[in-house]
Amino acid sequence: MKPIRLSILMQKIVRQLVCKENQSHFSNSILPLLLPTCGQVRFIWQINNQGTWLYLYDTADWEQTLLDRIAEYHAQDVSNIYYLYDRQKLLPVFENDVRHIAQKRIEARQKKSIKAECNDSGS
Repeated sequence: MKPIRLSILMQKIVRQLVCKENQSHFSNSILPLLLPTCGQVRFIWQINNQGTWLYLYDTADWEQTLLDRIAEYHAQDVSNIYYLYDRQKLLPVFENDVRHIAQKRIEARQKKSIKAECNDSGS
């Protein structure tokens, strides 16, 4: 999806789901992260009436931040909507799927780390 089309779609979603007083967060914080990627970076987008959060796949340790934020909003009884961008489409996704994606990525990174440590100690 072209970056301008993606940003217009996301702005429409923000106007529908985020309280008016919190909509500027998207323009001031999310768009500056998103536009330089030219639509070529996968991400998960979290939305609630308080604002939106973008988790770029190429950002370090975004998974734990996402999982922590999910838990925090559950404790506050705030519901969230999630979208997954796969470099072509912005698709709605269930929270359980988002949690699963984040947990699997953390597990894969831990396995790589353990494997690298074993290779380094075996040298």
